[in-house]
Amino acid sequence: MGTKVDSLLLPQDETLSLEGKPVYMWAITQDEEERLKKYIPEITKILSGTYLYNQRVKCNNCKKPTEFIDFVYTALKSKIHTIDFIIADLKKPKASSPPPHYVDCSKCHTQYPIAFGWATGHSFVWQKDPDTD
Repeated sequence: MGTKVDSLLLPQDETLSLEGKPVYMWAITQDEEERLKKYIPEITKILSGTYLYNQRVKCNNCKKPTEFIDFVYTALKSKIHTIDFIIADLKKPKASSPPPHYVDCSKCHTQYPIAFGWATGHSFVWQKDPDTD
């Protein structure tokens, strides 16, 4: 039996289709951007959002919706990636999708109940419009 999760789309999120599968564009909010700057100070120059095959879900413990910062937090905490690797990876297009990732909530450190999959075939982030900075 699968895990019951509360999926949600935030007002700034959009949905599109890639090869018949829904893709969710998770926009980075101003609040999340400020928290991300603690890990990646130049984040405002390279990231506006992420493309995933999953909608956001709420943390079972604190109810915070999933955000890109949860992926960064989990990668650094588990020592899977370094900041330098993450920055380089954000800047290059993706030829294929990595395996789905389980991530921890960056607020309360509880693992989200599902694995999240990056969208295939294009960069999993979109670049910020330099005119909006």
